[in-house]
Amino acid sequence: MTAAAAKAPRIVVVILNWNAREDTLAVLHSITPQLGPGEAAIVVDNASVDDSLAAIGSEFPTVEVVANRQNLGFAGGCNAGILRALERAPDWILVLNNDTRPEPDLLT
Repeated sequence: MTAAAAKAPRIVVVILNWNAREDTLAVLHSITPQLGPGEAAIVVDNASVDDSLAAIGSEFPTVEVVANRQNLGFAGGCNAGILRALERAPDWILVLNNDTRPEPDLLT
């Protein structure tokens, strides 16, 4: 490992989902290739009924999903994801809306 790689910040990306399976899958396709060692994406699902959880689990088995039993709203859902991200002690937490399409070099 190079000195630059050893000092690279560890990032956890938090994405909130509520009945927007296709948007969430698309943002995961954009962001997960950018994740380095020790970095992660966490999807918080606000009690979706559109089969989001099954689709995310099938296409992204390494992405952690926090499945809320009820819709906590935007702030509550994001807070649940941020709390889970903090358990990993990252240098940075990036909260992304599920309808964003990040540039391929966003995390660098």
